[in-house]
Amino acid sequence: MASAAVPLRASASFGGGLAGALWDRNETAAAQYENPNHHTLSLYVSGGVAFRRRLQGGYMSSFGTGSLCLMPEGATSEWEVSGPVRMLHLYISRGAFQRAVVEITGADPAHVFLRETPYFQDPALEGVMRQIMLPLDWDEPAERMVISHGAQTLLVF
Repeated sequence: MASAAVPLRASASFGGGLAGALWDRNETAAAQYENPNHHTLSLYVSGGVAFRRRLQGGYMSSFGTGSLCLMPEGATSEWEVSGPVRMLHLYISRGAFQRAVVEITGADPAHVFLRETPYFQDPALEGVMRQIMLPLDWDEPAERMVISHGAQTLLVF
């Protein structure tokens, strides 16, 4: 999103291959994300009512505030954005995902894939993101440790 000049409000590495960013956007545009090298869990903190994800044969519209999107590593996606939105992104490296797969399931991570899931709602995921990740100071080391724990928790949902 930085390449599209979208204002970045906060960003931090949470350790263990996890990072976050808080973005504000207020425009009408088409956006494309090509072959990202990480998984992204996105929460529409506010706004985003007129956002749509282009899919084969049509579009899927956001629910606005509270919408979540899961975008796997390597999945190119196209979006139509319109109006204001504040988005929280949790970036999950390949290594962090693979470690979680092995630790939690014992499966070979080469055989476990995330399915792209645009626009879903999940009160538990949203709650962790809103109650742990958003209100804390990402620059304060002790609070970043709490955020890191919350981000790790999101991997098991």
